[in-house]
Amino acid sequence: MNKAGTHFNRKIEYDGYKFDSQKELNFYLTFVKECPYRFDIQRSFTVLDSCAIGGLKYRRTDYKADFVIYNEDNSIRHVIDIKNGYTPYAIDPKSRLKFKMFGAKTGIPIEVVVPRKHDFRLQVLGLTTKFEERVFSNFDYTVMDLIGG
Repeated sequence: MNKAGTHFNRKIEYDGYKFDSQKELNFYLTFVKECPYRFDIQRSFTVLDSCAIGGLKYRRTDYKADFVIYNEDNSIRHVIDIKNGYTPYAIDPKSRLKFKMFGAKTGIPIEVVVPRKHDFRLQVLGLTTKFEERVFSNFDYTVMDLIGG
C-alpha cells in the first residue's frame, strides 16, 4: 500500500528546471512559464532552525515550494504546492505541518493547487475559519485578499 502523499513519478528536466512530476511540468507550461511575474521553481525555505537541547541536536526543517511567484517589488505573491487533491491520501500529515510552520514563520499561506487542463483549484489548509475552494486560470489575485488579510 502506498503512503499518503507519495508519488512514483520520475523527475523531469525542462527549460533548465527539474520538476518532481509531469503534473508540475504541465502546470509550469500552462500557467507559470508565460505569466507576467518573476518566479522560482523548487525554492527551499527553512521553517525551523536547527537547535540543541541539552546534549541533543535537532536538524533544521525545510519546506520546498513547487513554485514561488513574486510581485514587481520582489515580495512574494504566491507560494504554490501542487497536489492531486486535498484528502489525507493526497497530502500527508508531515506536509500539512510544514504548511502551517511556513505560514507561522513567514505570514504567507501556502496555496495548495490542484491543476486542471485550463484552470486550477486552490485551497488554503489549516486555517481556523473555513476557506472555500476557488478556481483560477492566472495569478492575478492574492491569497491575502481571498482570506481577508
